[in-house]
Amino acid sequence: VPETHLPTWNTPQKATFCAAHVPHIDMACAVLQPPSPVEEMFGRRPAEPSAGLAFLPATLDRLATSAADLRRFLARVHFAHETVPGMMPGALYHPTEAFDLAKARYEHVWMPLLASENSASPRKLAAPLDVQWMHHLHRLDPDAYRVDCERAFGRLVDPADPFLVAGDGAPSEDQAAESFARAAWNALAPEWPFDLEDALIDHRRRGGRLPRSRAISFDSSSCDTVGSATRQGGFLWQGLPRET
Repeated sequence: VPETHLPTWNTPQKATFCAAHVPHIDMACAVLQPPSPVEEMFGRRPAEPSAGLAFLPATLDRLATSAADLRRFLARVHFAHETVPGMMPGALYHPTEAFDLAKARYEHVWMPLLASENSASPRKLAAPLDVQWMHHLHRLDPDAYRVDCERAFGRLVDPADPFLVAGDGAPSEDQAAESFARAAWNALAPEWPFDLEDALIDHRRRGGRLPRSRAISFDSSSCDTVGSATRQGGFLWQGLPRET
């Protein structure tokens, strides 16, 4: 924002504000205090600005990177049927066999696995696509996620990497993170296949029964994951490129 657009404070106030909040005057963005209804009715002068925010290039870069990562992740979920044989289009948006199995894999394996990781030196882990999807849906309701984590583990469990995935028949973006995740998964729950295609085959072979789980039980029922999935499907649709 050009300096001429900043509030008309006196020089000492402006200098103090800029020194405390922004490295360059051009990066200042004033947040104005809106006038009250009484002031609007009687024409009183609006209050002076009460705060200022600095939008640093590094912050904008991180935001842009995260937005691009989210879009790629949602697209990978949306088109999972193209890389996972036997999976129907849109199967992860509704309470289908794949959706219910993903939730079970998330609760019985992935969350206990993350909780067992050393929080002081966390590793990057590429979760199976369907499992990462469930983790994403659960965290869209922060209150429910916190309640479920504290009930099961006594603390909040952060994702290893919120958009890093594997096990869906497509190349992983981080081979080391996939290797770490596979090793940790197989050590904790060898009866549960890591790859989504193998998990679906195993689930059908078992007649819908789940493998045994040796890990701590985790329950994500505080969150409406089906509702979250439906809303995310619409969000992705709005963000997809359109033919002009």
